[in-house]
Amino acid sequence: MEELSDAMKSLIENESLRLSLGTKARTSVIPLDIKKHWVDCMNLYYSVLN
Repeated sequence: MEELSDAMKSLIENESLRLSLGTKARTSVIPLDIKKHWVDCMNLYYSVLN
């Protein structure tokens, strides 16, 4: 628990670290956006129907 506490304290006290991690987190989930996969999902759906 102490490691978690220390990590949270670092985030609270270090704005540049928070911003950097937030930017990296947002960037890392871009490929998971359903809007990017919607066409593939719909093509698969329609292929199953036909």
